Amino acid sequence: MCQGSRSARRHLREMNGPMMRLQRASAIAALSLLTWAATASAECSWIMWWGDRNPWQPVRAYSTLKACEADLPHGTSRTAWTCLPDTVAPRGPKGAK
Repeated sequence: MCQGSRSARRHLREMNGPMMRLQRASAIAALSLLTWAATASAECSWIMWWGDRNPWQPVRAYSTLKACEADLPHGTSRTAWTCLPDTVAPRGPKGAK
């Protein structure tokens, strides 16, 4: 193998190194952005709950609190209706007795 081809390969590696790092960083940034967007949209869910003390039952999901509260029934007796974020359940934490 001649000396010229080795230096040419080394030169190509040196030129491609920063470009490969840039491509890798761009791919990681894009995946992070997609993950962040998916979790951000999932955080905006509201659940309408119905219950006469226990057990509470989920009735319907809404994208906003305003939409959930607009659908709450009025004038019903002996029942409780409430809107809570999807991360909160009126039944309490799992495993609680």
